[in-house]
Formats: sequence, C-alpha cells, structure tokens
Amino acid sequence: FAYSIEIKNFKSTTIDLIVQDQIPITQNTDIVIEPMELDKATLDKQRGILEWTFNLKTKESKKINFSYKVQYNKDANLPL
Repeated sequence: FAYSIEIKNFKSTTIDLIVQDQIPITQNTDIVIEPMELDKATLDKQRGILEWTFNLKTKESKKINFSYKVQYNKDANLPL
C-alpha cells in the first residue's frame, strides 16, 4: 500500500508543522506488516504512528510519501 500527502502553505509567513498518519498494526502473529518507505518519518512501532516535523515557507508545498506491505498466508483463515 502506498500513500501520498501534499501540504501547501498559503499563509504569508513560514509555518512549523507536525504531520501524523498511521500504518496498520496487528497482534496476530500470522500477519506481518512491514514499513517500506517512510520519507524520514519517525515511527512509533507499538501504535503505528508516523510523524514528520518540518517548516514550510510561504507559498511552498511538500509531498510526503509512505508505504508498507502486508504479508500473510493466503490459505490462513483470518478473522475480519
């Protein structure tokens, strides 16, 4: 799975930002969720929280990309 977040600063001054998103977590040992690209995010592995901290100048934009993969046995009977 891959995601992209685009942020634009329409203010007349530089802004400091903290952007958070989340990747799935599981307690099922038959499922493995592996972060792939995190675009320099810090990752709280217990909660799956990704966090990016940066400043954005006036009229500037930034794109954040992140991805992960989910692996499980295709024959396994997984509860929804």
